[in-house]
Amino acid sequence: MLMLLKNLKMLPYKNYTNVEMYDLLILQTRGIEIMKQIKLRKLIGLAFADNWSPVNDFDGCTVVQDDNHPSLSCFIHDWLWITGKGGKASNKLFYDLMLATGVSKGMALTRYYGVQIAWYLVYRFKSRSYSRIKLDEVMEIWNFK
Repeated sequence: MLMLLKNLKMLPYKNYTNVEMYDLLILQTRGIEIMKQIKLRKLIGLAFADNWSPVNDFDGCTVVQDDNHPSLSCFIHDWLWITGKGGKASNKLFYDLMLATGVSKGMALTRYYGVQIAWYLVYRFKSRSYSRIKLDEVMEIWNFK
């Protein structure tokens, strides 16, 4: 039964091309304060340059329903986790990205605590870093003033 569930992974973006996915994510940065917009576009570029397949590995916002498809904050967060850069810092970035993209503070906090609990209970024991991009590089871009 468990093997069957593992094989039923949702792939909502399997019919997208990388270019379509990239364009949809960039579109979500419009209307955001210019410095955050620049940072977000750099993060999106890094995500597409890393060792993963955005259209096959990204499954949307896990557990919760995202309003935007694909959701920019969930995309960056999943990229960090899938490539082995998950943890407290990437969860904090997830929270910041949700606020930057217009998610209410209450909803952002709920989702943030959800990923923190998941990290504490399950994922902190897993390590599978095969990424070309280091978490420090990502955080340096986001925290740049």
